[in-house]
Amino acid sequence: MKALLTLPFLLLFPITVQAISKDEVRRLLFQLNGKNVTERQLAVRELNKLGSKDGHVAPILLPYLADDNEQIRQIVTGILSRMGKAAVPVLIQELKSESALVRRQATLALALMGRQAQPASKALIEALKDKERDVRAFAALALVKIDPENKQTLPMIQKLYQRASKDIRLSIIYALEQVGPKVKTAMQIILAGLDDDSEEVRISTTAILARFGPDAKQAVKPLQKALTDKSETVRISAASALSSVDPEKSQLAVPMLTKLLKHPKAEVRRSAAYVLGQIGPSAKDAVPTLKSLTKDRDGLVRQAASLALTRILEK
Repeated sequence: MKALLTLPFLLLFPITVQAISKDEVRRLLFQLNGKNVTERQLAVRELNKLGSKDGHVAPILLPYLADDNEQIRQIVTGILSRMGKAAVPVLIQELKSESALVRRQATLALALMGRQAQPASKALIEALKDKERDVRAFAALALVKIDPENKQTLPMIQKLYQRASKDIRLSIIYALEQVGPKVKTAMQIILAGLDDDSEEVRISTTAILARFGPDAKQAVKPLQKALTDKSETVRISAASALSSVDPEKSQLAVPMLTKLLKHPKAEVRRSAAYVLGQIGPSAKDAVPTLKSLTKDRDGLVRQAASLALTRILEK
């Protein structure tokens, strides 16, 4: 009978979980740096219990964002992210740190938070201008994850993209890959990358679209246009993406790719042959040129041509 009364009794008089003290956190962090493996593991276990109720100890954790030990840096970054809004004010301050490593880990923590990092939006926009690429990338990712419905953040990112430097534009499109192809504004920004002045951005955009695959049907026409890009590498990358997004339309790239099989650069010949193999039987018009390429002076080109022929001629 006593056992049956225990639960209602506890519900009437709930146990108050005491917040961890700053001294206890300092002790655990010291233990985390120790040589005893068992003690380090115990410290990790206890520190991983920290959450939204423990924001008062966030300032104590900040110096460890620049710790020489990468494992410690990542543990502390994870703890700060789980603290959520309680840790946002101190992380905003760290976005201005002189240490690139601290800025990197602070933006990563905010990115891991998702919606809860919303108060840091303005600071994250400034972080997109950071001289360190990782900081810019995590800042872009954080901004995207803050607003999953993309009602506010994406229009803001779209305006920023139009006037941003090449590296920032790259950071933005890679972050938007996390949103996926079904969000209209995100795809508008990504597709703009196909017309970018930077060859690197155009190539990166085709790679993202290739990873989207058939879900990126709205990219078919822009990719067809990219088949006439002034850069051979972009044209080949666009053909590869098209074969992933819409295999039936990829045959439109066959004449262009066949012509590139005679390019003076071995890397271009090899890449063109590889993509023709991706296209498969629809690239049968390239077979005669591919056969001649099996005697190319470059071994990798010969290998790519042979593989392409196998894929094209397979029944």
